[in-house]
Amino acid sequence: MTIYLFHPATEATEGYAVSTLPDTALLVGNKPFFIPDFAEHCMARLCVALKITRLGKSIDRRFAHRYYNQSEFTVAYHFTAQPLLDNLKAESAPWDLAIGFDSAVVLGTQPLTPLMTGTLESLLPTCDTLIEHISSHFQLRQGDLLLIPHPEEVPSEVHIGDHLFYTHQGETLLSFNIK
Repeated sequence: MTIYLFHPATEATEGYAVSTLPDTALLVGNKPFFIPDFAEHCMARLCVALKITRLGKSIDRRFAHRYYNQSEFTVAYHFTAQPLLDNLKAESAPWDLAIGFDSAVVLGTQPLTPLMTGTLESLLPTCDTLIEHISSHFQLRQGDLLLIPHPEEVPSEVHIGDHLFYTHQGETLLSFNIK
């Protein structure tokens, strides 16, 4: 499994910037997130997570909907070692160490489909465009994850002892502790 993280466009990129994260970046099973020793502090960003359901390469946007199932959309938190990221950016170095460390992504256990909102529906064309873009460079495999930062949420700093959760219409989709 590969995790693809999308970043909003910058002056240097058109559309979306993409980072690939290793499978070790995924924290599974409602375990707590441990702030890494090398990070002074971490920022958490809410993302919409979509799982790829079939193998594909060079997928045209009009066929992209065949490569995911809306019933498997969920939420995730992506953690960034912010001071390290700032240093890496200043040095024009790769961001991998600051964004793809072990357990940097906490995936929700409940699907979003029954709770689909206008925000999620508005992301579907974006998902199709991202799949087209990614698959022109990488082969997508069943089980790969695409993380799309939630457009209405801003990253927030987390501290030891915090409890992060995400609920929608009274249903908890994600809940874990920071240690």
